[in-house]
Parts: sequence; structure tokens; C-alpha cells
Amino acid sequence: MTIAFPLARTAFADLLPIASFKWHLPPLVESSGTALGQVITNEIAPRRWRAEAEIGRMKHAEAAEILALFDAIGPNGTFYLHNPAQPGPRDDPKGVVLGASSVTIDTIGGDNKSLRLAGLPAGYTLKRGDLLHFDYASNPTRRALHRMVENATANASGVTGSFEIRPFVRAGTTTGLAVTLIKPAAKMIVEPGSFDPGTAGPVFVTGMSFRTIEVR
Repeated sequence: MTIAFPLARTAFADLLPIASFKWHLPPLVESSGTALGQVITNEIAPRRWRAEAEIGRMKHAEAAEILALFDAIGPNGTFYLHNPAQPGPRDDPKGVVLGASSVTIDTIGGDNKSLRLAGLPAGYTLKRGDLLHFDYASNPTRRALHRMVENATANASGVTGSFEIRPFVRAGTTTGLAVTLIKPAAKMIVEPGSFDPGTAGPVFVTGMSFRTIEVR
């Protein structure tokens, strides 16, 4: 069977016995100073999600399987990765309340940094820090992962008020797109040169780790 990229979470990320994880959205900034001691900053490129993961102790056979996955990915293979510390909204981390609701983008703010969602259960709450993703293009698939920076609550019709997100809304995003709130994931590659295969002892392999960066 041919391996198809990007790898689904179930084909890669969910198979990793992750021991520790870092998930962040660093700005790409240049800065300069003035004679008056002021610091001037300029964000020179859109932000991209990054992650750093350390894989837990494994027996040799288990480690061999994980190594094979990284061999398959290589330098260019893409995969979907979510933050294991945030499997879902803070008030509904397993999606029990959300159930089979079909959540969509209802409105995109004219400021290009806010959304309204529709299709939620009445009274459903989303909190600052919750994550969501949606796919906004195909061939290739383009995915946007966003973090909420304001709280939102769905009204009786299942529509939220407007709330801000980061990063900003990307070109090509339209209303009606399906939104994922449970295990929202970014499309990633392994950062070149970052994979450490770990060290094999008599029984266990320890110290396997890698870094990832979002691709568009």
C-alpha cells in the first residue's frame, strides 16, 4: 500500500508515546533600535505553529516501529499533529457535549482576525486558549489552525458571537467551511536535522525526540 501524505493523526501522531511536548506560535520578527532607545519591531512573515516532542522510553521493537515511521516521512513528508495537552475545548475536552454537531464558519470579521461559528449546541462555551482548525483549499490541502484569544458562547441557534483568533485569517478562507474542535491539528513536517533517534540500552531506547514546523 502506498503511503499517502499528509499522514492522518491515526497513522502517525496518535502512535507516538509522547512523554513531553511543547506547542507554540512564535512570531517571525526583525527589530531595530533608535537613538532615543526605542525598539522598533516588524513581523516579517506569517506565524507558523511549531512543536517539540520527546518520546517516552520504549522497548527496542517498539522503537524500531517508530523509527520506520520517521524513515517513511523523510525530509518532505507531511503529517497532521495536534497538541496532546489540548484534545478539545476546555469545557468539553472529549467532545461529549459537542457530539455529532457540524460546526462551520458563520461569519469572517472585516478585521481579518475574528470569526463567528455556527452549528454548535445551544449554550456551548469556548474559552480563550481553545484551538480549532479548518481546511480552506485542496490540491494540495491547506489547513489553518487557530487559537482563540477571546471567549465565546453559542446562542439558542448555535451561533457564537464574534471572537478574535491568532494567527490572522488566511486568504482563501470562506464562510461555510467545516470547523474541527476535537483534536484540532496543524499540517507539519519534521524540522530538518531535528530528529534524534535516541539511545539504546540493554532493554529500552530513551531520548528519542523531534521538532516540527507548520507548512502551508
